[in-house]
Amino acid sequence: MLRLHHIEEARLTRNSTFIGRVRHHFTCCYDGNQLISVKGRIYFSEHDAFIAEGNLGDTYFPFDINATLSDPTIFIHDFVIPLKLRSLGVARYGWHRLYCLLPDDLLSRTQVAGKLVEQDNSSENSARRNQLWSDLCGASVMASSSKFQHQVGVANGSFSGPLHNPWDPNRSRLEIELLPVPES
Repeated sequence: MLRLHHIEEARLTRNSTFIGRVRHHFTCCYDGNQLISVKGRIYFSEHDAFIAEGNLGDTYFPFDINATLSDPTIFIHDFVIPLKLRSLGVARYGWHRLYCLLPDDLLSRTQVAGKLVEQDNSSENSARRNQLWSDLCGASVMASSSKFQHQVGVANGSFSGPLHNPWDPNRSRLEIELLPVPES
């Protein structure tokens, strides 16, 4: 079994003021030439230092994609980013880079599915998070197999559909600097 590791970290600013960092760390596992799985994490940090697991103020989202399935799915649950990074487009950037980094043969088949959680219903955050999930599953562009179900005040909505890129560089005010990642 061949394992290819990928690590990428970006420093995010807005109007030259530091906002946070996002790191993608994943492994593609191959059996011969066949991609078997992609496992990894998207890390979010409010600190201006290289992200390390366990840092206070850092969060991560683990994902595991079984590439041998006809419709591999990323299940989203408990997706949280640090409070300081919310409503700035940081989560969109995190998903955008994962979308860009996935192997093409897997990307075209990957589905995304999740349940809305309490954080999706907070009054100040719900519209932005709902739009992110709607964009990520293709519901906002009316992808034929996309579903987005949400009722105001109810924390049991859900979403599913083909993975879409939620990033619109023309709307973002983030300045992104890709960083060289030190070898461990």
